[in-house]
Amino acid sequence: SVLRAGYGMFYGRTPAIMTGTAHSQNGVQVIAIDINCSTAPPGTCPVYPNVFPTIPTTVAAVTPNLYLFGRDYSQPFTHQARVQYEREIFKNTTVSVQYTMFRGVDLSRTRNANLSAPVTTTLTVYDGTTATSLPTTTTFTFQRFSNPRPLTSFQRISLFESSAKSQYHGLTFEFNKRFADRWQFN
Repeated sequence: SVLRAGYGMFYGRTPAIMTGTAHSQNGVQVIAIDINCSTAPPGTCPVYPNVFPTIPTTVAAVTPNLYLFGRDYSQPFTHQARVQYEREIFKNTTVSVQYTMFRGVDLSRTRNANLSAPVTTTLTVYDGTTATSLPTTTTFTFQRFSNPRPLTSFQRISLFESSAKSQYHGLTFEFNKRFADRWQFN
């Protein structure tokens, strides 16, 4: 018989996509302009080395997005534990039971902080016809963010927070016949 156990506490890293986005795209909105010079009116497309004197009028004004870290942002942290009991029941044959636990705190998540309160919305969907040839419908009621944004000068305000948590408990039973006499089983 053997008893195995282990426990550890681990700090994670803030994902690079979060820090990179907050540093390089904060309030910067990329606009792609596609101009087809073969169908544009004459004089519309400048010839190199000339450039456009202004942004073409076909481009609409874009409201920027913001990417911010919460004031109390912390690095992700996990607790991990495992206990296993294993016993040999026949020659080269064992059974074991193992309990595993993972608990995460201060896990990263992104929340849009520029949403108004949700509004209850009802939607009716046509399902088709029944055997009596009468149409059937299903009604869904859900919450929808349809009101104007509280800060109208910005679209999405992505707030990077460390407020998510996780919990995992696992129980494993194993029957293992080690390799002997040309066969094994697990």
